[in-house]
Amino acid sequence: MVPYFVFAVIYIPLRIIMAEYSRFSYDFTKLYTVFLGNNPNGELWFLYVLFWFSIVAILFANKKNIKFITVFALAVTLCSPLVPYAYNGISASNSLFQVFFFFLGIFTSIYYEKVRTIFKLHWFAVFTAAFIAFEILLQTTGIYVFKIFTSLFATLGVLCISSVIARSKAMQKINVEGYFSQLGQYSMDIYIFHSPVAVIMRILLFSYLEIGGAVYTILTFFISTVISYFGSKLIVRKVKLLRLLLLGMK
Repeated sequence: MVPYFVFAVIYIPLRIIMAEYSRFSYDFTKLYTVFLGNNPNGELWFLYVLFWFSIVAILFANKKNIKFITVFALAVTLCSPLVPYAYNGISASNSLFQVFFFFLGIFTSIYYEKVRTIFKLHWFAVFTAAFIAFEILLQTTGIYVFKIFTSLFATLGVLCISSVIARSKAMQKINVEGYFSQLGQYSMDIYIFHSPVAVIMRILLFSYLEIGGAVYTILTFFISTVISYFGSKLIVRKVKLLRLLLLGMK
């Protein structure tokens, strides 16, 4: 939770100073909602949700009951569309939507060796086809429950292809698994830091260079990922105070 509140403190004055580049000005009367998950940097709401998910996992989840908890989490996710969308700025519905995927990650980490032997390359094609089908249904009908299935099959597809890579001797020779592992270790760093980088990119590309569309999206994604990764690896993680304040790491 440390990075969540640190970035809230940083973003409040930035939202005021750079109000002309924002669609909404910051409302100080809603300051209390920071403690309810409504961060001035809207993309960091998941840090708040992740904290509470982690508390539940620490208190209740273990190897003996993780299967039951994962099934229960799936039920919660399936019911998430029935929950009111917003609560004091944070999406209660979207927060509960994430429960299953959080505990699925724990389940996969516990049974990783067994899980990765199950998935073969042909399953990747199946999951990809299912993802595309449900994504089309989601876009054409707007029925929220289809989002659950698109996310599920996308997750299974990634898990499948990562399992195939991990077993591939050709991939092992060039250490592809190691590169993915390194990227995974810095995934939280990228998630936290990509937003401020993306804001700068948006101002630079949109307001000054007048670049938009696909070019803007690709440039922003690539540059924000690269800067976040190397900035964290070469600077933030090497300075104890920055590591604590910006990443919550000792």
